[in-house]
Amino acid sequence: MARLKSKTLQTPDGPLAYTEAGAGDKEPLLLVHGGFGAANHWLKNQAFFAAHYRTLAIDLPAFGESYRPPKPHTAASVTQGIGRLLDGLGIEKCLCAAFSFGATMSVTYCQENASRFKKLVLLGPGGLGITGDVKLGDERRATKEMSPEEKHAVFVHNQKALMFKNPACADEAYLSQSWTNLRNSRMNIYAMNREPYLPDLLAACSMPLLILWGDADVIAYPTPEERRSACQKAAPHAELGVIPDAGHMAQWEQPEVFNERVLKFLSS
Repeated sequence: MARLKSKTLQTPDGPLAYTEAGAGDKEPLLLVHGGFGAANHWLKNQAFFAAHYRTLAIDLPAFGESYRPPKPHTAASVTQGIGRLLDGLGIEKCLCAAFSFGATMSVTYCQENASRFKKLVLLGPGGLGITGDVKLGDERRATKEMSPEEKHAVFVHNQKALMFKNPACADEAYLSQSWTNLRNSRMNIYAMNREPYLPDLLAACSMPLLILWGDADVIAYPTPEERRSACQKAAPHAELGVIPDAGHMAQWEQPEVFNERVLKFLSS
């Protein structure tokens, strides 16, 4: 099993954190986390892919251990981190797998840098109209009047109700990691889920493209079927698929199925 190594790249705005695993002479695979997340969104996947690729799981700017970009915070503030990591490591082209908010940011990066991704995998991509005003599934909302304990209880409920088909996947280790990720997040991603609109951006992604959802992804508003239809219409060349028995965080809930499905696509 490959060992995951935490590293940082110095930038004009501060450190850009990433986790690396796999031989340096192998083809690079960039892993991009979801909203309010960090490189640890790929803890159940990175070592697997490291047997085949040089894997680089980034902490996007304003998340995890990476720097907070100057205001105003925009999609460009986030995607700049992708370019900085690739440039700093001397990587001209790579494979990329990206999750949720990170999938939207990766597609946004492609608008001017599509040639840098040889193949692109999007899992549960955002950017299809969810805003802070949309209530998802059994989502609960914290209020200013709540105590810290009550707010944490809302967080735990939402992780179990919104991220997974099987709530037991949100065990204590996962919840502790996710709570730390949330506290380290220094950017409001809801405004960025209003724009850009993903289907408008997919046309720039002419590389081989795989788009996946968990079959029980309640984040896929309004329905997973409508999302798949919108993405297929915008990118007819894309390969679309479903991870069975999984919610939004399918790479965590069904890692073996996800890993094999993605490896088959990347290596074909």
